[in-house]
Amino acid sequence: MATQKAVESPQKEPLSSWKTRSLVVYCAHRYVYRVTPGGTLKRAAILLSRQPLRPCGRTAWVRQSLAAIHRLKTDGFCVITSTGMQTWELLMALAAREGVMQKVILPASDSEAINRAQLFAERQFDLRQGLVEFIVVTQHGQPTGQPNLMQERDMTAVAEADLLVPVSVRPGGLMSQLLETAGSTGKRILREFQVDYTGRMAGLGYRIRADQLSG
Repeated sequence: MATQKAVESPQKEPLSSWKTRSLVVYCAHRYVYRVTPGGTLKRAAILLSRQPLRPCGRTAWVRQSLAAIHRLKTDGFCVITSTGMQTWELLMALAAREGVMQKVILPASDSEAINRAQLFAERQFDLRQGLVEFIVVTQHGQPTGQPNLMQERDMTAVAEADLLVPVSVRPGGLMSQLLETAGSTGKRILREFQVDYTGRMAGLGYRIRADQLSG
């Protein structure tokens, strides 16, 4: 396992007005910028593979994700969320609505993308001051290679979590592999909210009647 080295961030400007400190952590194949509002909570990651593009409130993984958020709030967890994919962003929206502290991972290719991603998250999801910590996974300053930021985001979420909560995970996919590896190292896994993975080609969870469409 690669040794982690924490150094002061070369970036002088704070990513947001209420943040108190910024660190850069080089971990194997990624730079992770941390901006921390203070305080320590147990961290949980709700795990979702890619899902059908048109979910509704009755969709099993949506219902179970909300139930998991409620449970984690009751148990005093900070929830790890992210931008860049509908499943991660749904979790961010649910955590913001429920007033749950969250660590938001921002996958970004450079400093401009970091600022855009943070601004998008703050405005789109009405993130509250004092209830958010940003973790930036970026290829900026990468010594060699071009990492897959979405995969790095998922790896960072699992690594940061004290508790993993699988909800709908594709068998054989990256999330499933990360979950299996984490379990083998003794990381705590809560499977109470897990449902079968239905795949991205699943049918709509609702119907639109032709006689109710306006011309």
